[in-house]
Amino acid sequence: MAQTCTLGATGEAFEIPPWTRVKQRFDGAHIETDAVAAAVRQSLDDSKVKLRPGWSVAITVGSRGVANVVIITRAIVDWCVEQQAQPFVVPSMGTHGGATATGQQEMIEGLGCTEEALGCPIRSGMETVELPRGDVGCPVLHDKLAAEADAVIGALLR
Repeated sequence: MAQTCTLGATGEAFEIPPWTRVKQRFDGAHIETDAVAAAVRQSLDDSKVKLRPGWSVAITVGSRGVANVVIITRAIVDWCVEQQAQPFVVPSMGTHGGATATGQQEMIEGLGCTEEALGCPIRSGMETVELPRGDVGCPVLHDKLAAEADAVIGALLR
């Protein structure tokens, strides 16, 4: 089922299909640590995606050495809260942390991504659901907790 979103600048409504291909391009620019949160905020604002008040938003955090992971994740959490959404963090790392929910939570907490530092809960589980295949020929599994959210921001999957 497609979600309807509103462009912030124009107020125009549009549908986002269940699967949307997004291509990420890196320009090689360097961002100083004290400017990271503002850069994340600007990227979210520029995305023109608006969250509806009350939406639950899963924010993925991986274990692959992303610089400033706490600053980035906290900026996303703060942006979601400003949108009146209810963010939570989901560890996103496959078999790291011993492929257990506890191990994965401990792993991201070891990176500094604690509930206290991020300002939102961490929900860690190992259950998955198969997403609708569409034109993808093989099964695609997704974290069940994230799949149950109204939106997912997969920012730190490196």
